[in-house]
Amino acid sequence: MANPTKLKRLFSKSYQLMLQQNQTAKSLATVDIADFTARFPWIDAAYLVAWQSALDAAEVAAGDEEVILNQAILTQDVDQEMAVARGKFQHLKVYAGFAFKNDNARQNAFGLRLYEPARTNQLKMIQLLELAHNQAENGSLKPDLLAKGYTQADIDALATCHDNLLAKDAMQEKAKVDRNLSTQGRVTLMNTAWNYWADVSRASHVVYATDAAKMDQYRLYPEKGGAQETTIIADFKDANSFDPITDGTFKVLNVEPQLQANTDENGIAMIESNAIPNPMDAEASAPGYETQQFFGQDILEGQENEIHIELVPEM
Repeated sequence: MANPTKLKRLFSKSYQLMLQQNQTAKSLATVDIADFTARFPWIDAAYLVAWQSALDAAEVAAGDEEVILNQAILTQDVDQEMAVARGKFQHLKVYAGFAFKNDNARQNAFGLRLYEPARTNQLKMIQLLELAHNQAENGSLKPDLLAKGYTQADIDALATCHDNLLAKDAMQEKAKVDRNLSTQGRVTLMNTAWNYWADVSRASHVVYATDAAKMDQYRLYPEKGGAQETTIIADFKDANSFDPITDGTFKVLNVEPQLQANTDENGIAMIESNAIPNPMDAEASAPGYETQQFFGQDILEGQENEIHIELVPEM
């Protein structure tokens, strides 16, 4: 089954900036509505009502952090259960070492060689816990473990930890899907509000064809004198899971004062400025990740520049 096409926003501004400028344009259009209706009858009072409704819905969506917060809580739960799992397995490893001191094959039967790649991978840890529990219950291995002090409660704890981690992993994966659906809904609402403004902006080229100053009031991307604004769009991803990083920070270092932006719910940090130097020195960081710096980055001045960043989790 093919994956559904991911919606993309139709504008290269932050949500808040787009909504702020969009609301300004709508307020101006309310004053100028007679001019627009004279040339475009469908841009009328009803159009203004629908435009404002779209803006109101987009405003609510822009401030909805519930899905993001829920995912953060579930991620914390999984991390805590992973720490418990590591402790349970290390506990078993010690007893297996005593029970089968001179028998590496039997020690490795509990999955010792699989521990390192599973230590930070919840799916592999789930598999490892299942293997460890099954082997601890194995009639040819269990008596030696018990003789060295490993208990039935310890064996049962491996199964409990496996079940807890499996359940929390499933909840986290569901939250990721829910978050994507919520994000897609948010983009739809933002694009709807944008399209109302875009139509009026296009119509203004006819309505105010001989009034450049008036036309400029409805521009989607107002022209500026002097240097044109450069846009940096930094796309933050986890280097292991490739999930968006929603609490990252992108900084432009070689300018005073330094420019910076935080990532949104899509893992996007956006900076729009005519002060971004070329070449650019920058830094990408996020709690729990190794900071990444790069120097001498060539950029396209006065244009959009997409930078893909993959941060490595701290060990």
